[in-house]
Amino acid sequence: MKNEKGIFFSVIISSDKSDLWERLWNSLLIKNKIPFEIIFVGPRPPVVKLPEFCTFIQTTVKPAQCWEIASRKAVGEYLLFSPDDVTFSKGFLNKAYDRIIEKNNDKLVYTSIFRKKGRKKLKGEQLISKNYAFPKISFICFYNTKIWRELGGIDSRFVSLKGDVDMQLRFFENGGKLCFIKDCLVTEHDPHNIASLSKMVRDDKATLHSFWIKGPKFSDKRLKDVLPFDDKDILNLSQGPKKIGKKEWV
Repeated sequence: MKNEKGIFFSVIISSDKSDLWERLWNSLLIKNKIPFEIIFVGPRPPVVKLPEFCTFIQTTVKPAQCWEIASRKAVGEYLLFSPDDVTFSKGFLNKAYDRIIEKNNDKLVYTSIFRKKGRKKLKGEQLISKNYAFPKISFICFYNTKIWRELGGIDSRFVSLKGDVDMQLRFFENGGKLCFIKDCLVTEHDPHNIASLSKMVRDDKATLHSFWIKGPKFSDKRLKDVLPFDDKDILNLSQGPKKIGKKEWV
């Protein structure tokens, strides 16, 4: 997928803590030579002027839909999804680019080292479930934009979390696998409230399992067809399930 601006990476960021955005984009600029764009998407507007490589899409729809909106606006050859409370190690995009060019396989999902500030570093490939022999997956990954769109993007039945995990499994079903990028580190500085996250994880995990669990085991083939988001009113109205606990999106 080529674009007139020569942008290789579209970095898609949820707009939860807009006062942290400058720290995030500055970390991506250090020792970087690869053209990229950042798309912030969600309810919170920026608190400082955005540089020319940044775009903000304001919407109050559910989080899973926010990421899908941004993925449809993206012009980069690869998508990277992340919360806004992280920083990236020096030369992060350069190293990712070199690895992608080296492997030359659009079906791969590229991942890195992740850590919460002050805690031990974690290599990618985290298990999402030990009970059903799920394949190893990771988080804050790079996906080929063309393949992402061919596979239908995020399923509209996800509300907040696990839509990206489902996408990884669909990449794997399509012949892909995880590919680790050496010396790339993502640091989460301001983790979300654990109580609110647990509800989102529980509900969306049940949705994920309904797509991939057959009896007591993981299925290599998705059990239900993808239900993509409709372009109509995608910016204004949440599609599919939109409530977790007492939290409900428009």
